[in-house]
Amino acid sequence: METGRKWAVGTGLFAALLSAVACGTSNDAPGNTNNGGSAGTAGNATSGTGTTGGSAGSTSGAGGTSAGTAGALTGGSAGSGGSGGGLPVGGEGGAGGAPEPAEMPLDLTTKLVTLSAAYDVKLEQGTGAALDTTATAYATGGYVITAAVSNTAGYTTWGFKPKDTTPLLDVKLAQITGASLDTTATQFATGGFVVTAATTNDAGYTIWGFKPKDSIAAFDVKLSQIQGAALDTSATSLANEGYVVTAAVTNAAGYTLWSFKPGGTTPAIDVKLAQISGAELDTTAAAFAAGGYIITAAVTNAAGYTLWGFKPKASPRVLDPKLMQGTGAELDTTAAAYATGGFLLTAATTNTAGYTTWGFKAK
Repeated sequence: METGRKWAVGTGLFAALLSAVACGTSNDAPGNTNNGGSAGTAGNATSGTGTTGGSAGSTSGAGGTSAGTAGALTGGSAGSGGSGGGLPVGGEGGAGGAPEPAEMPLDLTTKLVTLSAAYDVKLEQGTGAALDTTATAYATGGYVITAAVSNTAGYTTWGFKPKDTTPLLDVKLAQITGASLDTTATQFATGGFVVTAATTNDAGYTIWGFKPKDSIAAFDVKLSQIQGAALDTSATSLANEGYVVTAAVTNAAGYTLWSFKPGGTTPAIDVKLAQISGAELDTTAAAFAAGGYIITAAVTNAAGYTLWGFKPKASPRVLDPKLMQGTGAELDTTAAAYATGGFLLTAATTNTAGYTTWGFKAK
């Protein structure tokens, strides 16, 4: 197994979110001679069918009103309205169920940030003492930290949000040792936080997690610490179980991966893994994008660059990639180029070649 790089000490929407919808239950009672029954409720959040509204009264009652909306994830058919009464007007029919969305409703491949024509970006470079206040500033401003690195210049973090919006966010920051990796990951997931960026250095592991403000939706998490020989099988196994690798680091302990999925679900996910040299960066980014894969995590060490890309299974999406490699002096202009061009920066690494960043947008 190659020896991972260990950095010197550093120092510092949202896609449409899960909607809770009621499951369809029993039919409303039939209407009497005055009023028709109300329409049935919506299907449940996966595939249920809504119930049918009660019939109208036999003489002059109006029919039931339109049915509730369809389930949020896959969208069952909504219940139909009750039939019309004899004199005034017939009842309104129920609305049909919403079609299954092309993307996951909560798209972890975009680090919880909605794909947009343009973004606002926040770039910070600071010491470890500023980590807490910086994280709070990102969340207060509606920015999700989608990538982070650490080196002798400190902690560098990139935050994105759709332009001219301020999503309401909660943030969770942790700086831990290897012994706390599992318990910390579980605390994030059960609290509804997705780890969207991570770094490692002599101070231990630093992880940032975000969620919609006051959300109580929990996630399932898998924390993996593996050797290079297990990269392919690990990636395949995670995707088969519905997990997206949202952050990764490498050091002397091997590769450490944080993978998330909405709690109690198994989304259908495809994965693409690549381990390459610097000369292959451009062509590899193009190959990921052409296949609809967003690079959600990247690390670099003596083995080269290791990239994880994910997409909803069999998704027809095609993306444009943006790959930039530059020095610290170019960080601000590079970040602005991603944001104004509509590219969401989803992964970053740093080594002797400078800072390498990857971004994607819908083609």
